[in-house]
Amino acid sequence: MLTRPAPIRIRREVDENASIPRLYLRLTNGFRLVHRTGDVVQLPPLCERLVAFLAMRGPSPRQYLAFRLWPDRSEDHSLSCLRTALWRLPRPDDDPLVQSDATTLRLADHVEVDARLRYAEADAWADAAGPPAGLAVNAFAADILPDWYDDWAIMERERFRQMRLHVLERLSGWATRCGRFAEAITAGLQAVEGGPLRESAHRCLVRAHLAEGNVDEAVRQLAAYFAELDAAGLPHRLSPATTELLPDEALRLLTRCAR
Repeated sequence: MLTRPAPIRIRREVDENASIPRLYLRLTNGFRLVHRTGDVVQLPPLCERLVAFLAMRGPSPRQYLAFRLWPDRSEDHSLSCLRTALWRLPRPDDDPLVQSDATTLRLADHVEVDARLRYAEADAWADAAGPPAGLAVNAFAADILPDWYDDWAIMERERFRQMRLHVLERLSGWATRCGRFAEAITAGLQAVEGGPLRESAHRCLVRAHLAEGNVDEAVRQLAAYFAELDAAGLPHRLSPATTELLPDEALRLLTRCAR
């Protein structure tokens, strides 16, 4: 007989500041649900999958949710697994983590999700403006749900990765234009780490080094890019967007490195 988990009651005093979310779901670098007191809320693995899916995909019909989380099971079995996951969900402060109606499930409103915040920050950045206040390079430095191999998790991780790399490249370009070269290089390095074969990421670093007057550093960065291409068995090709940045001196040095 299944027994519903007892409500998790936080005994320490809670700061009632409305700006602090009651529960904060961190998907970057792994699943972690944190109460605003700092206590970590432990969930069984099947419950983690359910909460993470709803956090990234939003409200979902029960049958669709059951199929995506347990695709190798029959319809009846997958719906049974979903019911079990819902039954086993903890209730911090005696409030549900997942809210439901007859056909649809969604994450409770009092749960704030780091990945959603990153998407909102990216969307808030107007093309011609600088980054929104509070946007930090480190917040875009890592992927979500590493080592999760569910099909939907792989897709969400790649979608998040593409978003964060574009943000890092924009940050690097903006910082270069503002003469903030250390910040430009930091953001560019984070982009390269996330996409070693991504020419646009390497180009951010080349642009920052050249703007700072460091031609040798720019050439060294492109040589590192060529080494990544070699390791992947890809030809040394640079787009016009990159070659147009390079002065003749850099092109001569780069040709020598390529040999």
